[in-house]
Amino acid sequence: MLYFHGGAYFFGSPRSHRAVTWRLSRECRAKVLALDYRQPPDWAYPAPLEDAVRAYKALLDTGYRPVGWLTIIQRQHLGPAFTA
Repeated sequence: MLYFHGGAYFFGSPRSHRAVTWRLSRECRAKVLALDYRQPPDWAYPAPLEDAVRAYKALLDTGYRPVGWLTIIQRQHLGPAFTA
């Protein structure tokens, strides 16, 4: 599962969402990759989106394949922008 933490591109991290990703992994019995994407003000848009695409392609390159329906996990303000 590729997880994009919320934070409206400005705050948050895989570490701040660790409780969520840990539970997702346990409940879904799946590995979770929580992406630490580049954020403003150090990086301008579309850097976060580029990181998301790069992470997805890297998973595909290592042999992971989407299975069944794509599940989008969205807790705050970011997920729809990455998954649209």
